[in-house]
Amino acid sequence: LIYDEHAPQNSIRQVEDLLETFVSIFPEAVNRKQESGREIRYSLKVSGKDSLNVALSEAALGISPDVVPKILRRFAGERFPDWIVPAENEASNATDCHVVWRGGNRRVRLRWNFNDGAPHSSENADFFDWQIIVNQPQNAGAPLPAAAGENSTVVWQPAPLEREEEETILRYSILLNDASLRESFGEQVRAAGHTHSRAVEKIWNRIFLEDGKILIDGFEHEFTEKSRASHSLGEMLSEMLTPLFETRYPAHPIFADVLGMDEVSKLVSDLFSGARQTVPEIQQLAASFASPLGLVALRGNNLVLDTEENLSQQPLVQEILSLLSASGGETVSLRDVSRRLKSEPFGLVAEAQHLILAALVAQRRIEFVTSEGDRINRRSLDLKIVWDDIVGIARPSTVLHSSAALTNWARTLTAVDTFKTIDDPEDREKVCKALENWLLDWESASVLERFEQMPEEILNTKIWRLATRAQKTFGAVAETVKEVLQETVALEDCLQRIADAFSDSEKEFLECTRDLMQLEDFINGAGKREAVWHYLAVCETTQDETIEKLRAKLLEFIREMASAPSEILNRELERLWLLFHEAFVEHFAIKHDTVMKSHHLLEKYDEMMRSDEWWEFENLSSLSIFQKNHWQRAQKFCRRFKELDCRSDVRQMLQEHPFCACPFRLSQMKEWENLPRALSETVNQGRESYRKTLKILSQTLVPLLEYFGDQTKEVEYAEAALKLADIFKENREIPLLSTAELIILEKTVKAMPASPLLQIQFPPEDGFLSREELRRQMTEWLDELPSEPVLVKI
Repeated sequence: LIYDEHAPQNSIRQVEDLLETFVSIFPEAVNRKQESGREIRYSLKVSGKDSLNVALSEAALGISPDVVPKILRRFAGERFPDWIVPAENEASNATDCHVVWRGGNRRVRLRWNFNDGAPHSSENADFFDWQIIVNQPQNAGAPLPAAAGENSTVVWQPAPLEREEEETILRYSILLNDASLRESFGEQVRAAGHTHSRAVEKIWNRIFLEDGKILIDGFEHEFTEKSRASHSLGEMLSEMLTPLFETRYPAHPIFADVLGMDEVSKLVSDLFSGARQTVPEIQQLAASFASPLGLVALRGNNLVLDTEENLSQQPLVQEILSLLSASGGETVSLRDVSRRLKSEPFGLVAEAQHLILAALVAQRRIEFVTSEGDRINRRSLDLKIVWDDIVGIARPSTVLHSSAALTNWARTLTAVDTFKTIDDPEDREKVCKALENWLLDWESASVLERFEQMPEEILNTKIWRLATRAQKTFGAVAETVKEVLQETVALEDCLQRIADAFSDSEKEFLECTRDLMQLEDFINGAGKREAVWHYLAVCETTQDETIEKLRAKLLEFIREMASAPSEILNRELERLWLLFHEAFVEHFAIKHDTVMKSHHLLEKYDEMMRSDEWWEFENLSSLSIFQKNHWQRAQKFCRRFKELDCRSDVRQMLQEHPFCACPFRLSQMKEWENLPRALSETVNQGRESYRKTLKILSQTLVPLLEYFGDQTKEVEYAEAALKLADIFKENREIPLLSTAELIILEKTVKAMPASPLLQIQFPPEDGFLSREELRRQMTEWLDELPSEPVLVKI
């Protein structure tokens, strides 16, 4: 309001003069603070708050500046939830987090460099990939810590603290720890604590993120806007360390997703072992992780482990093999392998290293060595590997088989014995031809492909085990035979792999063959078994003892085939099914035709529809004074009569489904046969109920009937009206009503007043009924009341 754009300095002087005037007139209400190098600051005094501020300022003079790093470290954990800050009494001053780059999950350790005397070397460096030294704010511009010169260490340098910011942090520390302030100032301490907490939070963001820097190889990198907005430490460091990783590790593959130990376990146990390599999930993992590492190749429509020759051309594999060559046949420490693979220019994380090593084990180039000295070879890859128990790698200890042994395995697999030795060129051709024929038979049977197409709900643990074993043995052998026929693998190597697949044991081969036959029997019988089960699941029971015994045997066979499938069970199931199906179809069809094509039932129905009783019941049911429950029940029976005379070919329909298109069911056989009697009983009950209602309304009906009898000019209707009036007056039984009587009764009902008066008397005291009898008669009385509203006078 006092700004003068023509003389800006005059406006400033006017404001200063005005503030000085306030200070001179109200020295007890206005603070004036002057510091060298800064402008004069003014503030209003609030008595209680000002006293607290004075107390905080005085207490801050006695606080050591060593508390500042502790407060800053505390707020680091509040800024990033995944930054786990050790307690003050803990010896460690480091925290670990994960940084994701190109799908690799890198372990990063952050170490506080706050004069704790702890060494800054990369101790336990094998357990993390990078170390970040969080330097002290006041060390900005000073020489870097010794660890900064290491290849895997960077420095996070916060900006220097201003004197006022340091004072704010000291005051906040006093508010946290000085209990006497709470006694003196009460609730003011809580409000001041909240205010100072927000202030320290802003200070932390400024010095660590807004003005802080990451020092990499002597170059300063400011925090990007995206990194400052990150919600986790890992996300922030992933953004800031990307330029470093791009420069250091240009040969690192690009994974389609984040590679974790779950993905490694599935690829090793299902793809590299050959157990479930065609499963869509495993194929997706192979494309995302194994393919970027150059470990798989496309064979047909599936990614499979690449050949030993192609794997050996991969730079990463050559690094591993060079370590084995330099070891002179000794075990190479897994720590040495890891250091080589995670160095420049590869920078592989531990999970990627595991994949490469497992692929070499699968190709029999190396074996794992455990801490107990045991060996893990390709036959154990389908088991769960405990990576923490593996301490090194070594060349395979398996002795290669002789030509005679390999020839014998060719005979065993192909069941051909027309060749003597693979050393003979002519016999080699015969072996290759026999292997080709075996592969054609295997692909023609397509056991594993058919198993993969089966719905999971019909499988059980045993069948899964059989399929896994078949995939690991015969499935892996089939892939090896394809490679030898494509001349990508030598014949000796192919036969060596066949021997390894069956643990070089003909007994193991026979057991695997029996398992494969059992699996094939399960698959062959699955279709018929499921069809029979679905048919029986909705098939009605019968009273025929022979049919029910066949049903029980079928169910027993279905259960047995799920646990111990065999060709004998498949044939027996087929035989029993034919017997059961034929007997059930005949039984159902006879019962069906007895009812649904019964002329007797239709004749009974027609006879009822033509009867005088039905005519009377139908006309009385249309009157408004009667309840409709009897008529509705009768209509239900009539609809069922109309469903008779089924025109469907029931025997043809029973071939696929155990029922007809019509509503007939075996369980309702007696209901269908009793339809005529049920309809007749309903009509009679309705007519009786209507007569009771007419008697209840007789005092109202008589005057109207006599009136119509006197007024009508037609003799027939006059006689009918007077006849009905006499019956009601004399309380006689109502006979079967004629058409004229029905017509005159309908006119009388329409002329009735909306609320006729009814006289109801209590029974004498000696005529009291039991509770059950009273409830029954009361229910009948309510059912027989006229549907028109009535006024009851008691």
